Amino acid sequence: MNQEHDAEVPQLYRDVLRIEKEWWKIARTREAAIGIVLGISPMKYYLVLSELLDNPNFWAIDPVLVDRLRSLRDRRLEERGSLNETKPQVETLGKHHEANNIKELFS
Repeated sequence: MNQEHDAEVPQLYRDVLRIEKEWWKIARTREAAIGIVLGISPMKYYLVLSELLDNPNFWAIDPVLVDRLRSLRDRRLEERGSLNETKPQVETLGKHHEANNIKELFS
């Protein structure tokens, strides 16, 4: 990422990617890192992460990591037998719609 593009990336995106890339450098557990970096519960974090994984703007920041995370999520859903029932359609969300959904999770 260049510096101009970096300034356009929402802090939430950067924080989530940082947790996924190096949570063990932040804390002893991923859950503790989530609390330290974002100040939310792991349950809320995973809801945010799931929404972001289907966001093309989030994917564009780090396609390799996001593809790996999507694959892990899909594999887990498939193991539970719920992939076809719950797999969201990837679509571009308006910034306002996306921001409102994520803000609701933090409140």
